[in-house]
Amino acid sequence: MIPSVRYRISEKYKFVWLQYWTLIWAQKNRHVYETLLLTFRMLLLSTLVVACDGLNKEKSEYGKATQELITLLDENPDVKSMLEASIEKASQVNPDRNTNPVRNLEEYFAFVAWAETTMPWSLVKKEAPPDIFNDIFQGIAYFYFLIDQPLPELEGKGYVNNSIQYTEPFATWLTGFCKTWGQYLDSEGSWNSQYYEMALADSNFGLQNGWYEDPSHWKSFNEFFARHLVSSDVRPIASPEDNSVVVSFADSEPQGVWQIDSASNLVMEDGVPV
Repeated sequence: MIPSVRYRISEKYKFVWLQYWTLIWAQKNRHVYETLLLTFRMLLLSTLVVACDGLNKEKSEYGKATQELITLLDENPDVKSMLEASIEKASQVNPDRNTNPVRNLEEYFAFVAWAETTMPWSLVKKEAPPDIFNDIFQGIAYFYFLIDQPLPELEGKGYVNNSIQYTEPFATWLTGFCKTWGQYLDSEGSWNSQYYEMALADSNFGLQNGWYEDPSHWKSFNEFFARHLVSSDVRPIASPEDNSVVVSFADSEPQGVWQIDSASNLVMEDGVPV
């Protein structure tokens, strides 16, 4: 029994003995010890600097709107909580990562940063070649899907929907984001011959019909999207003298008919004027 007890004691104090002999060695080899200690401190400092630099570089690579969103959420924890809740609800509604890739705030920041300088049909990344007419609609719908989830804390606030996109200061940020994205889509970097060929190949844009001005006039995506007719005669207004005929102000499809109240607001089925 005695040998086993002595063995356990020696194990218990092994670390103490190691510290003792390390101190003895350090006193006898002080200059070597100080050199090693200085080297260790420099390595630790350089590691921290690299880590912090990497973090700052990652944030600096975000666009203006994304950086403003990060600041907004840091200063408004209640808005941050609502955005997290909205993203979580969206993941429950659509758990498919291919069509709903965002699951947390970091992924949302990356998505917004990507959206700031990407084409409308590329908002949701996918491997298949773009079907740009439909992908524009789906991409924009997905952008709002993430922030249009109903939240109980916003009930009774008088919003069209009790979702974060209507509450301040997020709503103001959202307007700013749209302007930032619009500036990119106004730039020449948002349009090229490849994009034109993609649009030309999609019959939904009607570029094969001879309705529009010369494509050389389109220097940006927005100029293409708001393209002018070659003449008003190619798309005449139906029955301009007949007030019983409702004419669309753009290429679109009717989505429904709603009641109009005394204040000229459309009224949804649940009675909320919009």
